[in-house]
This record gives sequence, structure tokens and C-alpha cells, in this order.
Amino acid sequence: MSAWATTVISGLVFLVTFMQWRTAHTKVLLDLFEKRNAAYNGVVDSMRPVFRDGTLHEMKDFWALRRAIDDAFFLFGDDVRVLLRELIGLGATLSSASGVMKNTGNADYHEWVAKNHDALTRFEEISNELAKLMEDYLGFSERRQPTLRSYLAKRNTIRLSYADEKQK
Repeated sequence: MSAWATTVISGLVFLVTFMQWRTAHTKVLLDLFEKRNAAYNGVVDSMRPVFRDGTLHEMKDFWALRRAIDDAFFLFGDDVRVLLRELIGLGATLSSASGVMKNTGNADYHEWVAKNHDALTRFEEISNELAKLMEDYLGFSERRQPTLRSYLAKRNTIRLSYADEKQK
């Protein structure tokens, strides 16, 4: 009798331990999702001035972009980091082009307009690529684990659906 009691108690301890581990694991995944989501939203928000104005008129917009990219840099894989690095370079090009294009009499004006256009075009391409790449990182795949009761209720619903047919 005592051997059975020990086995049952150890089984219950294992069950409680497993449930605690599962809860902790889900919490870690949720925290990572929240950090990644905030970083992605920060990058997207810092890209808005470029799409609104066609360039980066103010240095504070460039530094906001740089800060958002720095915050997001280590939360994602190498595939996203490559695009984030390129965004920093494009932001610098757009910011420099904005400064040169303020003076239409500048000898390099047309060259910088072309650079601004090319950078803006690539910026838009990266924006689309970034959204597609980050889908994998921003998916929160944890679902509620089915209980025995919910499993049996689902099976019973399936069983009852067979009784809808007329029986002879």
C-alpha cells in the first residue's frame, strides 16, 4: 500500500512540476513576443517620416530611426539584421541628400536628388521585405493546451454528429 502511495504522490509532483515548467516557458515566449512586437513597431514608426516627406529632413528623425534599429537589432536573426543595417545606411543617405537638396543652386543638386530617389525606392522595398521576414518572429504560436474535459467534449460532439443521419 505504501509503495502505491509513493508512486501516486511522485506522479502528482511530476504533473505539478511539468505544469509549472509549461507556464514558465509560455511566459518567456510571451515576453519575447512583446519585446519583438515593440521593437518592430518602433522601427515602423521611425520609418514614417521617410514615407511622409520622401526624405529625412531633420536629424532627430534619423536618430529616431537609428535608435529604433538599435533596439531591434539583437531581438531578430541575421536575415533581419542585414536589412536593418541597410536601413541605417539608407537613412544616412536620405539625411545627407535632404541637406544638399535644400540649396537648389548646389552643383551636386541633381546627383543628390537621384541618390535620394534611389534610397527612397530601396527604403520602400526593405519596408516590404522586413514585414515579410518579421512574420516568423512575431508569430506567437502558443495555444491553450487542451484538457481531458475539452478533448472528451470535442469527441462527443463528433460522435453526436454521426447520429444526425437517419438510422434504419
